[in-house]
Amino acid sequence: MTKGLRTIEGHCLCGEISFTAELIKETFSACHCDMCRRWGSGPYLAIAAHLTNLKGEEHIKAYKSSEWAERTFCNNCGTNLYYKVTAEGKHHGITYISMGLLDENSNLTMEREIFIDEKPGGYEFAGDHLRQTTEEVMAEFSSD
Repeated sequence: MTKGLRTIEGHCLCGEISFTAELIKETFSACHCDMCRRWGSGPYLAIAAHLTNLKGEEHIKAYKSSEWAERTFCNNCGTNLYYKVTAEGKHHGITYISMGLLDENSNLTMEREIFIDEKPGGYEFAGDHLRQTTEEVMAEFSSD
């Protein structure tokens, strides 16, 4: 496991699930794919991290949303928790934790937006960061 930059803590809405995690980068990403928007009713804002201390695992429900990943939520309050890559390759085991769970998220900057070609009109994220299309994201994952 790669050593994270700093440790963060968070929890679901009801508090039954809590965690400590090590950030992989001091950044977050936004996903505009149809599944993420349907899952959370908007773009999915997430940090890449390694979970190091997870409490309340009996309340975690996982849904295999694709051949390469699963999405999890609290079976008590319904809070979306994280997206985890299950497929083999360089992204295997990385957990993309919902930013809404974090107790503190200052000093994180947006690194990239993915599936930008699936983003609906009506909103834009400001700033100079990477914006990747579906084709570019799929090429990155298939290069594992």
